[in-house]
Amino acid sequence: MSKIFGAKVKNVLSGDTLVLTPLNNSKQERILSLAYIQAPRLSSNEKYSFESRELLRTLLIGKEVKFWVLYKNQSDREFGDISTPLFQS
Repeated sequence: MSKIFGAKVKNVLSGDTLVLTPLNNSKQERILSLAYIQAPRLSSNEKYSFESRELLRTLLIGKEVKFWVLYKNQSDREFGDISTPLFQS
């Protein structure tokens, strides 16, 4: 099982990617993409890309979450899952 970390959501880059600030070290940010989800891309102006990002922003900005990394790709991008009082994973 993966190690569980605590963090605060600082920013939402897209409908599937979050910028997290760890609770124990606010200077080190982590970018976490939600595993097994592919949200519409903002860069190519896909349908509902703005709405998916805004929904995550509304729900999560400033909230404390628990997260765990499930895997990394070849470029060391982290993919994982989150849990928050709003919803359990």
